[in-house]
Amino acid sequence: MGRLIDPESVEFQQDSELYIRRAAPLSLGYFGVDEEIAAQTFLPDGAIATGDFGLLDEDGFLTLLGRRKDLIALGSGRKVHPAEIEALFAGAPGIAELVVVPGPRGSVLGALVTPDLAGDEELRGRVAERIREVNAGLEPYRRIVSVVFREQPLGADRAFLTANMKLSRPAATAHFAERAADAVAL
Repeated sequence: MGRLIDPESVEFQQDSELYIRRAAPLSLGYFGVDEEIAAQTFLPDGAIATGDFGLLDEDGFLTLLGRRKDLIALGSGRKVHPAEIEALFAGAPGIAELVVVPGPRGSVLGALVTPDLAGDEELRGRVAERIREVNAGLEPYRRIVSVVFREQPLGADRAFLTANMKLSRPAATAHFAERAADAVAL
């Protein structure tokens, strides 16, 4: 992301969530939002829980790992930031889109994948092999174990987008579950 302008105002919680704490608060709350919901962001001690997970490197650069609402909690109790795994496939040959979702029974990870050339079985095989290669460098609980191939990117269907035109992870997860019988095991 970049360097923090005011590093003293940012705190990292044990789970890597970013809290903003300033002498003069940026905001006192949300207008028209239920107080119970707002209390999850605007904490009693004046801190703001951003909902973002991140790391600060030795040079002071912030890297965002993902959002709290996108975190996948596996049946084992382990938590996975899907954006971290998806980033490993950014620009990978043959992959137009890869979205990490909870896999079968919620104990493993799956993925919805749109190859560059939909319907090309040879390309699907190469994509599956690329996923296996990336998996080899990941902790076992972070590996993608099954893939559902799609003909079009999720963003081509408004049913998979939020009002802000961002990917709806709950919709993607439901789609994966509906198509689980078509999944390719890795």
